This record gives sequence, structure tokens and C-alpha cells, in this order.
Amino acid sequence: MGYFTINLSNYKKADVRYGPVKKMKTLSHRFRRKNFEAEQPAYIVKVDVGLVNERIYYLLKTKDGCWLDELQSDVSSVIKSKIDEYEQRLTVYKTGQA
Repeated sequence: MGYFTINLSNYKKADVRYGPVKKMKTLSHRFRRKNFEAEQPAYIVKVDVGLVNERIYYLLKTKDGCWLDELQSDVSSVIKSKIDEYEQRLTVYKTGQA
């Protein structure tokens, strides 16, 4: 599980929490270890809209790096591109090619 902050347009900030999620094959919790499919990265993004309001986005990504799109909006596409930029910077920093 990890946490980072991204900057959006109009001086908005979004808090991003990420971690692996396992999808269950069936609803039965009886055979828990055998019941899971492969893990995939998931992101929970909280965007402050006003003083009191906030909007929450749930985003899933495959292991290949493709986004699973349920609804496509301008804000979610901007968030996805910012997350991809952050992950790209992180991999460049880890490999030492900066």
C-alpha cells in the first residue's frame, strides 16, 4: 500500500492511495486461498472539490499497464495520465537513469 499526491488543474490536489487488489472468483469465503484470481493494481483518488466536498475515483490497472475503463471522463483521464507520469518518474529514479 502506498500514498502520494498529484497536482491537477485549477490548483487542485488529489490524494492517491494504491495497492494490490485480489479479485474473487466466487462470493464464497469458505475456500479463501483457492478462491482468488491474480492481483492487479488499484488506485483510490480523492479530489477536493470545495471546502467540504470531495470526489472519490476508484481506478484499476492491469499488470500490463492498461487501464480498465468503466467510465471515461475528462477528470479521470487527467488523473490517469498524472499517475502514469508519477510511476514513470519513480521507475527512472529507481533505476538511476535520472
